[in-house]
Amino acid sequence: LAQRHRLPIGLAQMVADNRLTVQKALAQKAAIESREPPRPQTSVSHGVWNFMVFSIGTLILAGLGVHIYGVWGEYLAERGASILAPRMASAAPRFQPPAAPAVQVPQPPPPFTVPRTDSTGQLVEVVGPDPRSVLIVFCTTGRQSGQRQPVEIAPTVPPSASMRLGVFRHVDQPGFPLRAVRIHRDPDSGRWVAGDGRTPILTETPPSQPSGARSIPVAPDSPAASQGPGGA
Repeated sequence: LAQRHRLPIGLAQMVADNRLTVQKALAQKAAIESREPPRPQTSVSHGVWNFMVFSIGTLILAGLGVHIYGVWGEYLAERGASILAPRMASAAPRFQPPAAPAVQVPQPPPPFTVPRTDSTGQLVEVVGPDPRSVLIVFCTTGRQSGQRQPVEIAPTVPPSASMRLGVFRHVDQPGFPLRAVRIHRDPDSGRWVAGDGRTPILTETPPSQPSGARSIPVAPDSPAASQGPGGA
């Protein structure tokens, strides 16, 4: 919302929480901008114009020099090609280093999911429309971004209609036991929240699920179901 409508983050969060409509948020933005003083108009001095003309002339001369250098280099290369060809043919092939692996572009965060961090970069709160979005953003933001992988949304023990467990694993420690973060539904806004907004989000060991309990697998790049047992 902030990028599409060019809204301040505060107004975008209010729209996401259904406390404002987009039209009212745009009206408030226009009112705020109308109260800002206009930017001062400054004239360009004669010295600045001289500097700009000198800079443009220098760039033109530099470009002409590069062109002449390239033409002279092509001439030398064509003249010496017949001499270098036998030497290149007899030379042993050089070792070619392996190509660097392609950089993986991270998946964009789920929509309408807002993380909050403290001054040290620790996550203190994640608010989203469903437990799946909260778990994905918890694993992909903050100081440990990329070190956690979401696994599933599991019910609590005993089960609760307003509480879920977001289970994840440590990517850099495959043998490390699974951990979980508690995700609860805010009774006022109806959104799902992890953390209290003041201290770093705590994790815990997920309990053993009783017989018949249903967990929802989670993958950040697949359209899996986002609600725990009992719906959202």
